[in-house]
Amino acid sequence: MMYMSRMVGALVTAAAASSALVQPDSDDDFQWSTVGAVGNAAYADSNPDYAHQVVNGRGSVDYEFRISTLETTTAQWMEFLNAYGGPSGSPNQFWDATPTWWNAWPVGAERYGFRTDVENAPMSPVFGASWRMSAMYCNWLHNGKGSSPDSLLTGAYDVSSWGRLPDGNLTDGATHSAGALFWIPTFDEQLKAFQYDPNRYGTDQGGWWLARNKRDTLGVSGPPGMGDTSAGYTVPDAPGAELNIPLGAYADSLSPWGLWDTSGGTSEWNEEFFPGYSPPFGTFAYERGWMGAEAGEGSARSALDMIWGIGSGNVQLTTFHGLRIASSLPAPSCTMVFVLSVQFASKLHRRRLL
Repeated sequence: MMYMSRMVGALVTAAAASSALVQPDSDDDFQWSTVGAVGNAAYADSNPDYAHQVVNGRGSVDYEFRISTLETTTAQWMEFLNAYGGPSGSPNQFWDATPTWWNAWPVGAERYGFRTDVENAPMSPVFGASWRMSAMYCNWLHNGKGSSPDSLLTGAYDVSSWGRLPDGNLTDGATHSAGALFWIPTFDEQLKAFQYDPNRYGTDQGGWWLARNKRDTLGVSGPPGMGDTSAGYTVPDAPGAELNIPLGAYADSLSPWGLWDTSGGTSEWNEEFFPGYSPPFGTFAYERGWMGAEAGEGSARSALDMIWGIGSGNVQLTTFHGLRIASSLPAPSCTMVFVLSVQFASKLHRRRLL
């Protein structure tokens, strides 16, 4: 069954072309891609298979938004955990905040440091950021990266709403709060950012790609410089080393909006509720959705790297899922508003003199 709990963010110099492109914004340490084409046509699929029908009619978004060009990096997640005391800090009072696999390790009891045995450790993906810890990470960003535990509890998501009913269904709010500055992408936002191309059939002639990175068929699994993705690739004689491939290393593999690692890296959370399997509740529980095949994923990659490749996972468990941040477009600065006003007034004045 497609829905299983384990189907299972400056860029490194692995590719000079990409390192020139990916630099963090000065305000919040993220590199952003803006997704436009407001009111795009939804994806249409006539295949009766359940997975195909889940994406049928989805992916239309009637507003512009930003999405991080890279998945959340080891450096970004380490900053988050170190703000609360590292390995013994307060996020662990809620749920296990330590990822399944990342390239940081404890340096004493109160902070993490980058692994010294892995090249480009700061830019490696974070495998196993649970959905709820990812939501609290968004709260932390929303609240200006505060060090008080209260910074984890509200902002993008209301932690006080989180719970589970006797039938296994979640009591969590369905989506991020109005006014959230950063959030886990909605399913429609994620689908559009991954697969919709505003110039698919020519300039301003939009359409959908069936596979990741502007393809209709799967890309080639392999190391950077030889393959298109780390999904389906296992490092010979060193299984698991593919998890250390830094984000953005596949410089030529981009979504229509310039996102790296929509295939490979981690499988990425979204906000959608999907039916899933979560003992002891069986198949009646509702969990959060994710998309994409992670590094090393082999057996299910052919399905997960297509547009209908979706799954769901337990919101509390750390498996191999990761996170890409969404955000609204920043309001124009006062300086920009002033400049535009002066330009408009100047044009109006010249027009009156004619």
